[in-house]
Amino acid sequence: MSSPRRPSLRELLAAVAPQKLDEATRDPRRIAEVLHDGDGSEAPLLVRVFSAIGTWIGAAMIAMFFAAMEIYEVVPVALTLAIGLFAGAVLLSRRPQRSLAMTQLVWAMALGAHGLVAGAFSELDVSAATMALTWVLLNVATMFLVQVPSFALASAVCVVGFSTWLVAELDLPYYSLWVTLPFAAVATAAWIYETPIAARLGRSWSALAYGLPIGVVGPMILVSVDTGDGDSLIAPGPAAPIATAAILALIGWVLLRARSEQREALESRAYALGVMAVLAVLAARHVPGLSLALLWLLLAHLRRSPELQTIAGIQLAGFLFFFYYQLETTLLLKSLWVVSTGAVLLLGAWLGRARSKKDGESEGATRRSRWLPALALVLLSVGLVAGATWQKERVLATGKTVLLPLAPVDPRSLMQGDYMSLRYALEQEIRAGTEAVPTDVDMGMDLFFTTELPDIPRHGHLVIRLDADGVGHYARLDDGSTLAADELRLEYRLRQDWGGFLRIGGESFFFEEGTADLYEGARYGELVVADDGEAVLVGLRDEQREILGRRMH
Repeated sequence: MSSPRRPSLRELLAAVAPQKLDEATRDPRRIAEVLHDGDGSEAPLLVRVFSAIGTWIGAAMIAMFFAAMEIYEVVPVALTLAIGLFAGAVLLSRRPQRSLAMTQLVWAMALGAHGLVAGAFSELDVSAATMALTWVLLNVATMFLVQVPSFALASAVCVVGFSTWLVAELDLPYYSLWVTLPFAAVATAAWIYETPIAARLGRSWSALAYGLPIGVVGPMILVSVDTGDGDSLIAPGPAAPIATAAILALIGWVLLRARSEQREALESRAYALGVMAVLAVLAARHVPGLSLALLWLLLAHLRRSPELQTIAGIQLAGFLFFFYYQLETTLLLKSLWVVSTGAVLLLGAWLGRARSKKDGESEGATRRSRWLPALALVLLSVGLVAGATWQKERVLATGKTVLLPLAPVDPRSLMQGDYMSLRYALEQEIRAGTEAVPTDVDMGMDLFFTTELPDIPRHGHLVIRLDADGVGHYARLDDGSTLAADELRLEYRLRQDWGGFLRIGGESFFFEEGTADLYEGARYGELVVADDGEAVLVGLRDEQREILGRRMH
């Protein structure tokens, strides 16, 4: 009888690894272990992260030794040594039990090989495109051969960066598109076909799954501002809608996969999710980074990956910030997109919950208890907003109008977006009326920023005296004595920054987009002050005390 055939390594991986790898993907500590290169250490997360950072810094310092020796000037020697170092790093990284010192050595050898190759090629005076291609290939080899997850993760990010450099050197039109879309598709495939790809690639899977979503942020920013002629600006570029359409196709792929895997739970809701995704993406078609973050969020939900969800959340916040400063888009459209996208994501989260029929039957009994905290939070939020609104309306209804001179401020810092940052001459008057304390702060301006406010309470009331034109000036700190007919009590708070900053409740004046020129001649802030000292800013006036533009109230 013939002996039974021994299964191959690939067959063993296919039978055993998928389940373990799938479970590892669900493990919230996966990224920490990738960063630490460990085997599931129970040390606190921050300890492991800082240990990893220390490893990287130490390895980089050791690698700098090779550059200091100037070995790269002899090209054959440099390349031979680079091959030897890289081969050593590959062999050491494959040891089953690897200490932190061994990991540092692997990093040092691999980084040394990278540096020697870069130095040797610089001596050969090759073109920038050839250098970029060399770096791409070197990092691809590192990602798949050096079995150090943190190094593989960093290499995946570098592959995207150097690929961007390569296509830029090739003068391709909308070069960032040629990088962003393929790598986004590869990362999406790595998550959709997680089990078979992870079984085949092993630890290199995490480099694709996490490194590529991180790496594509840079070229995606370039996509958003790429004008096609080599110029970039913070404004929608023509490449952005193309990228948005491609990402929408990837989102459709994810939704189809989700419907296939969770048919019973999603039922027909997958179509509703698709419609909402399309609406959210189209609303931000000029900022494809927001659509990209939505893609990662959907994949994180499909694969229950908190790490990818964190990456997506950070990207969403970053691209929202970028979206806000696209001055070509009006604030109204930005606000509508943010509100509508928030509503779409909330509704999508509700629709996308994986629920079986049994779960649906038991849900009715607990629905009320789940909704009560949310309802209480909504009522509390509405109550706080209503209370603040009522308080402002009370001041406007019962208060007295006063004009406060504005302090001279550098006009380049006065206008910030669609609001004007205000500071009042009251601060100068307080300094002039009391002994000011000189400081070493030098902002290149006047006394307004170069002396601290005197030693006054951090919170209290000022007494201001009105002249015949209704302009208020500092009289004294409130001591509780009776006010004269031409005096008002004004509440203040003191912030200890830049030598002291007096806040009276009217430090920002918001105006309609495109109307900034109307307020450049502002010399007075018009406030309404209640008897208790609370103030509300209602408008600005010019040197002749005429109203500028539209009042806020």
